[in-house]
Amino acid sequence: MRFVHTYFLTPDRYKRTINTTKGAVFFCGIFAAEETFTVTSDQARQRAEKSFRQEERARDARKAMTEYEAQAVAIREKTARLKALRLTKQAQAVDSKLER
Repeated sequence: MRFVHTYFLTPDRYKRTINTTKGAVFFCGIFAAEETFTVTSDQARQRAEKSFRQEERARDARKAMTEYEAQAVAIREKTARLKALRLTKQAQAVDSKLER
């Protein structure tokens, strides 16, 4: 498998890179440098595995965030329910004191 990367570099900012890159070409005020490299099947497999692991981590992160948000909603609902029960109990206690 063969890949060709083309880099477009501005002359001022990347002057050192342009001078050390083989195959640099000046085109319309921009330097273009091409780099050609060959990827073996083992390297391609490693890249695919790395990409797969990254995607898997991203899926796991989304799943964990969904679970976290669901737990947060459940805690807020439970807290609101318990607060309502507590306020009801306090109101009943005040009412019972007033009746005496």
